[in-house]
Amino acid sequence: MAEQSVVVGGARAPVRKPLRIRVLVIDPYPVTRVRVKDTLRGLEIVESVGEKSSSQGVVELLGDIPFNVVMIDDEPSEGDVFDIVKEIRRHPAGQKPVFVLVCKEVNDEVRERGQEAGIRSYLVKPFDLRAMEKALREALVPPDRKSTRLNSSH
Repeated sequence: MAEQSVVVGGARAPVRKPLRIRVLVIDPYPVTRVRVKDTLRGLEIVESVGEKSSSQGVVELLGDIPFNVVMIDDEPSEGDVFDIVKEIRRHPAGQKPVFVLVCKEVNDEVRERGQEAGIRSYLVKPFDLRAMEKALREALVPPDRKSTRLNSSH
């Protein structure tokens, strides 16, 4: 199948497909999972949404389904969320999803521990569609590009 292209200024340029991501939601509360999933489904960038009530079996699931983003609640049913994220990242199952922490507040300690664990973005509760899309897009920007963008804005 030939790659689609368009002519721009006399030259052919490939047509970029819109970003479509797969998101895994990990939250111990069914009501919250449903709210997060419903909000995610309202975003054009989201292709599909999976869910788990705990981090048990996430490594295996990531080996079976290539999720791009894992959204995890800051109060999991088992253990410390930062330790859980580190453990999931330690066992890449053929892919390396990025992590968004869904939390009540973000302070210096949360940011420090989150950075150490490998969390890329934060979504503060209560949230709306715009806040969720912003958190997802921020998570998808590689850390080295974030610092370049921040430094170039001065």
